[in-house]
Amino acid sequence: MNDKQNISHQSQTISANDKQILRSLAGRVAELAGRDTEQEKKQLWTKHNDLDGRTQPLVFCHPENGWHEIIPDNRLECASQLARNWEFRLHKEIFWGEGVFTRAAFSTKLQAQLFISEFVAAVESVGDKS
Repeated sequence: MNDKQNISHQSQTISANDKQILRSLAGRVAELAGRDTEQEKKQLWTKHNDLDGRTQPLVFCHPENGWHEIIPDNRLECASQLARNWEFRLHKEIFWGEGVFTRAAFSTKLQAQLFISEFVAAVESVGDKS
């Protein structure tokens, strides 16, 4: 294997420590998505989007390109770039669930389950660096 292939392979490897970090974060996402308040938010946003005038005003705030200010690189614990990408994505989901945007539409339980299934499949599909 030449140096270029080796670098590419290393960046696609997720160590046991990285897997532990990611599984912990994914567990937190699942906890947040399973809260009763998430179903309430889903119903509020559905009524809002259906133009049902009987709902309270809802505000959706999105940090757009400010994610790296909210979740700076030095906050990430994973070593490989692939794991760091997943870690960043999981931290974003946790931010939505725990952040100041309490009325933001967080993932429904089904969406969270699909997200976690996709995450687990991705982690299992890459080599384990022990």
